[in-house]
Amino acid sequence: MKKTRQLMAIMLCIVAGMSICSCLGSDDNNKVTTLQPLTQEEKLAQLREMAGFYNGWIYFINDTTSRTDSIPVSWTVTAPDSTITINNFPVQVLANGITDRGVRKVLFNSGTRELTGSIRPYVNEHNKENYYTFLLTPTNYSLAFTTEHEGAQHQVQVNFTYQLAAFTTDYYPVNYFANGEYIKSNFVGFLLVKEVKFDSATFTTGRANYIFGSK
Repeated sequence: MKKTRQLMAIMLCIVAGMSICSCLGSDDNNKVTTLQPLTQEEKLAQLREMAGFYNGWIYFINDTTSRTDSIPVSWTVTAPDSTITINNFPVQVLANGITDRGVRKVLFNSGTRELTGSIRPYVNEHNKENYYTFLLTPTNYSLAFTTEHEGAQHQVQVNFTYQLAAFTTDYYPVNYFANGEYIKSNFVGFLLVKEVKFDSATFTTGRANYIFGSK
């Protein structure tokens, strides 16, 4: 539980658009540290440590209740190719931010899809054991698929982004980034949805979702 609380506290710093490096604090706030980029060997070592199968949840703001909601998901991280595969990404999450009832109904009944991406470790100022930071980017920043509902086929494309200005459940504006963190088998990472294209219509939803789980 202590590890989980620590990870969630760090995640709140990401949500606030702050530097990850400031989240754990420092013994000397006035000390300026010049960080050296990770070497290729260090990146590979971190990926090997993070590699494995995870069970957890995807968290999102449910626009029906205006509260944070979650759905169970699982994902796999592989090394050294730095690939992350979300095995059962729930399509219904994409309905949030869309006002068209017909489109929402189709998405809510479209099951799950596989979503792949990459993990790119980067340096942080805290020399903590098994504490790693990284960028999490879906492949080509998009997910495209065909779904069928009541005998009709629909083309769906989700466009993700690296940075997103959005609101919390308290309607407080914050900047989100496609960052992630790992602490001793606990994993958290953001998936930022910029827009959803449904057939010929485009919906700019601007939704900051994140996955959180453990090996």
